[in-house]
Formats: sequence, C-alpha cells, structure tokens
Amino acid sequence: MNIRFLKINYVIFSLFIISIFTSLNGCSEDPVSTPQANHFQPNGMMILSESFADTLLYYFNGVYSPGKDTLRAPLNALGGHWVIKFLDANMKNIEPPSDPDHTLGWLISDPNKLEVYRHGSDIWEFHLRGKQLGETSMKFQVLHQGHADFTTTFLPVVIDTSEIGEVAGVKIYLEENDSLLIKDSAGFVSGTLNVKKNELLGHLVVKFLDIIGNEFQFDPPSPPYSLGWILGNTSIAGIEAPSPAEPWAFRVSGIQAGATTLKLRFLLNGSPEFESREITINVTP
Repeated sequence: MNIRFLKINYVIFSLFIISIFTSLNGCSEDPVSTPQANHFQPNGMMILSESFADTLLYYFNGVYSPGKDTLRAPLNALGGHWVIKFLDANMKNIEPPSDPDHTLGWLISDPNKLEVYRHGSDIWEFHLRGKQLGETSMKFQVLHQGHADFTTTFLPVVIDTSEIGEVAGVKIYLEENDSLLIKDSAGFVSGTLNVKKNELLGHLVVKFLDIIGNEFQFDPPSPPYSLGWILGNTSIAGIEAPSPAEPWAFRVSGIQAGATTLKLRFLLNGSPEFESREITINVTP
C-alpha cells in the first residue's frame, strides 16, 4: 500500500476529528457569540435597602456571616424593596450590567416557602414574599445568554411573623361587624368615614397592604411601629388615639357638621414610613 497515501488520509482524518471537537466546545470559546469581555464576573455582592441606608447582606468570595446575613421575608406580603450591588476584587462597589443580555436570576431550595417578586424595569431590584412560615435558602445569579456568569452559595432566608412588609396601602375595618369602610391601594381611595355630631365611630381597625394589595396577616410590633395621623380640620372631627393594648385601632368623634380629611401614617420610631392618601370624614347633624 502506498505509504504517502496513508499519511495523507491520516492527516485528513485528524483534522476532521479536531473540527468536530472544536464545534462541540465552541459555545464557551466562540469570541463572537459570548465574548469574554462581555462576561460579568464580580467577586461579591451586597443587598441594600431601597434608601441604601441598610446593608442586609454582604457576600464576598463565597463568604457571608450566618445570622447577620440572613434574609427575612414576611408571610403572604411583599417585603422591603431591596437593591443589589456588586463588589470587585478590591471590595469596591461596582454597578450591575446595564445591557439587556444580563439579568438577575435565583434558585430557591424550597419554592413552596418563598418567592421573588419584581416589578417594572428594575432588573436588579426585588422583593421577597413568604408563602409559609419557616426557613429556606436561595442563591442569586447573574444570568448571561442562558448561563450564569456569577452565582452565590445558598443563603439562608427566614419567614416569620415579626418581619414587616413594605407598606404601600391601608384598609380600615369597623371592628363590631368586620365591615370594610376604607381602602387606599394602587393610587385610589374608596369609602368614607361617616359619624354623627357628638358621637363616636369605632373601634376602627387598621390593616396594612403591600404594593400589590396583599393585606398583612400579622400586625406590626408596637413599638417600634405605631399609628400616626394628620387631621384636616380639628373643629369638625377628632381622633381618639389608640391604646397600648390596641395600637392599630382608633375612633373618630364628630364635633360639628361638615367634612374634613384624614391621612393615616405608619411610623417607625416616630418617623413616617408611609402616609395614606386623603380619607374623607363626613360629620352629620
């Protein structure tokens, strides 16, 4: 057999095998489809409150502080509006990617206990909502064209009754028959408070709502939270303040016939975290 012919065929066969191997592995090496320069690979991340005043989690090079860096979620209500920032190798803050190919991803170890909620175009902002009381864990990812450029370890999440959601609305119920008198949610107020002159309306029980209208199942602890209000005309109506035993109930008194307005406030250590829209109070003769 011709030795030169065999060598040529061997070379052709070898090149064929190499081309197949290259095509099978091209998704990780192809500089056109996923350029290395477009990958986002931070060394860590932070989860901050919407105001950037509180750091809820600090994660760097796979390390976090158990207990201190435990995320918490309210039951059946959206928790706080949280923002993700990233860290480089020098622990300096770097902004998330702004291109549409990068998105926030997550994995929850028990999806029956917890879910993530996002709204609008806030790709790197989110809320947690507890679905069952207890504990679970989750990991965060930076997704890029179907794969993860960055992934945390599983981080602990606790769902308990002491965690307060982000207050975005309010309902007022008449306690004696549990009838709904006022609802302030999604930019609208429905209902009025009607009371006769020289009489009291109440007990009026306040329940808070999250940004999508879920009613909090558990009352916020008081203190540090408390109920405040702004009354438009104190010569027409008055407010009987809540008692320590019932910090989320109040009464309205009719002073003279007419109409005025009321705004309820959700206070943390005396500072307003939420203020309702104007609620109409009608006092009849």
